[in-house]
Amino acid sequence: ALDQWLASAPLQGIDRQRAEFLLDAIKDIYAPVNTPFTPEAIRRAAETNGESLVTGVQQFMADLEHNHGYPAVADRGAFQLGKDVATQPGAVVYRCELFELIQYQPSTSAVHKRPLLYVFSQVNRYYLGDLTADRSLFKQLLDNGIQVFAISWRNPRAEHAHWSLDSYAAAVIDAVRVVRSITRQRRIDLMGLCAGGIVATAAAGVLRARQDHWINSLSLFVSIIDNRPGENDFTLFATDETVAAQKARVRAQGTLSERDILEMFAMLRLDENVFSFVRSNYFRGESPLAHPLLFWSMDYTRVPAELQCDLIDLGHSNKLARGEQAILC
Repeated sequence: ALDQWLASAPLQGIDRQRAEFLLDAIKDIYAPVNTPFTPEAIRRAAETNGESLVTGVQQFMADLEHNHGYPAVADRGAFQLGKDVATQPGAVVYRCELFELIQYQPSTSAVHKRPLLYVFSQVNRYYLGDLTADRSLFKQLLDNGIQVFAISWRNPRAEHAHWSLDSYAAAVIDAVRVVRSITRQRRIDLMGLCAGGIVATAAAGVLRARQDHWINSLSLFVSIIDNRPGENDFTLFATDETVAAQKARVRAQGTLSERDILEMFAMLRLDENVFSFVRSNYFRGESPLAHPLLFWSMDYTRVPAELQCDLIDLGHSNKLARGEQAILC
């Protein structure tokens, strides 16, 4: 009925996209399967003599304490950093206020001369590149003779609110300089992922403007550089008013918190990211999956206020793609 109503409504362009997004959220929230009294949940309770109900309540209480009140998507105790995930041997070869630079130990007798620098998002932990041995990008690179370096960003606090896009672009340039010095190579390959791809792009642009030809190649993954109106859900509701309100809020806090980031991603796909786990973890009392990717996805970090404001501005004005964003570093 909601779909039929929207189809007949005189909405066009971004107004229709916004309506579709909101109606999809309403359908997810009020779907009949999202109640604890479905035949599936009742049958599960009967089969376990009520144990599923007790487990569901226990898991709900644990999520209130440990996951900001949202259902866990993975077993928090299934993996240990350095033992089960993030296991490739390496060492911190450089440290500054914003980041640590990790150099990974080669696994081949000979390596390619040109190294690779991995720049991950400031929103999650860098070890997405090094999950379990059978899911490790770093292991694949090292086994093919690539010299791998990775940036691990510091998790900021309120006193780091002033860290901006300029700060992070300068940090990437600093890391590139160190990698060139260690490997004695004039050029390196740069890989940026998610928000890390945005700062890597900004850094590469600054180096190019300076005529410093330090970058051989730039590879980007899930990095939104060209923010055209209505083309991604992150900027669907960006207006002058909402942008100003969000910037004022995050500046008052000092950071975009872990809960803010969890909710931002959860709202994009409510049923997949929230209600499917409500049904399994709480209503059916099933244990969360022991999956390294889902385990990593729960390991959120904070984002400093000024970087978040810069990212909001890029999403709203699209200055980076248009070549109008000044990077001062």
